[in-house]
Amino acid sequence: KTDENHNCWVVLSDEALFHKVVYEVLQTRLKLKGAFDKDIYFADAFFNWQECFQKHDNIGLFSETTLLQIYVKNGKPGSKGGIFLSELNMNEHENICLLIHLPKLDFASKNSKWFRALAQKANCIEFGNYNTDGLSRFIENQLAFYVGKEKNRLTNLILDKCEGNFTSAYNEIASLKLLHNSNEGDIDLTS
Repeated sequence: KTDENHNCWVVLSDEALFHKVVYEVLQTRLKLKGAFDKDIYFADAFFNWQECFQKHDNIGLFSETTLLQIYVKNGKPGSKGGIFLSELNMNEHENICLLIHLPKLDFASKNSKWFRALAQKANCIEFGNYNTDGLSRFIENQLAFYVGKEKNRLTNLILDKCEGNFTSAYNEIASLKLLHNSNEGDIDLTS
C-alpha cells in the first residue's frame, strides 16, 4: 500500500528485478498524468544532493514532472547526503518525483537519522523474506505461458538453478519465453 500524495519512493532490495518493477509502476502512474522527463544518478559519499535537486527544480521544457532516480549502491549517502535527506521536504520540489534505490539495509542503517526521516515522508517498499515458497510462486506465475506437462519439474529446475535469486529466475524465464516463442511453443526440460 502506498500514499498517492507522496512524490518520494524508496526501494530497499538486493534484487535488481524488484527495483525495476517499482520503477515500471511509477513510470506507468506518471504517464497517466502526462509527459515527464527522467534522469538517473548514482550517488556515493561525495554526491551533491543539493545541486542535483536545484538542477531539476525548474519546470522542464516539454513536461511538468521529472522522475529523478538516485541509486545509492552501498546504502550510505554520506554525511552531507544524510543531512540533506533528513531535511528533505518534497513539497518544496513539486515538479520532482523521487525514486531512491537502496540495497537491503542493516539494523543500524535503518535506525539512522536520515533513513528514519526519509521513511516518514516517502513510500518505502522493502522486499524481504526471500524464501523458497515465494520464489516458487513467482516462477510458477512467470511460467504461465508454458502449458507443458513437465511444468512442475521445470519450476523446480529453475528454482535449483537460481539459488534463491529472483532476478536470475526472471532472466532464465525470459530466455525460455524467447525459446518458446521462436520454437512455436515447443520447449522441454533440455531447453
